[in-house]
Amino acid sequence: MVNVKREASGPAGAPERVWVETDTSESFLPDVNLEGARWTTVAVEQPDADPTLCADIVGISCGFDVLVESARLPEPAPGEVLAFLDTGAYQDAGSCNFNAMPRPATVLVHGGNAEVIKKAETVADVFRRDVVPARLGEVGDVSVPHLEKTT
Repeated sequence: MVNVKREASGPAGAPERVWVETDTSESFLPDVNLEGARWTTVAVEQPDADPTLCADIVGISCGFDVLVESARLPEPAPGEVLAFLDTGAYQDAGSCNFNAMPRPATVLVHGGNAEVIKKAETVADVFRRDVVPARLGEVGDVSVPHLEKTT
């Protein structure tokens, strides 16, 4: 979880709106758009905590990127990990590097165990297949430190 944004209640007693921004994207969970899928989301550090908040969970890309509308969560804090449960095998296979975003790790959860079964990409991984023709000249460093993740 990257950020929590709150909008105060509006006129006529409209409820507060809350968005929980993640470091993922609908590009990594394509069934958000393909099938309108919305998954149960759990705050990993507090899985049994009572949900006290209703928030839209959103992604980090420049698209509309609403991953789960009206998710019930315990009060979130930036840096916490959210798990999207039961996404299925096709999310990883159908994901893409929209805007050159490195894809996250894939984790297999079974009971109380969680195992990384595919490592997170780095920016270097994303650009590894690219070839810049010599006629275009030298290309500078394309690393983006805040996106360089190794797990």
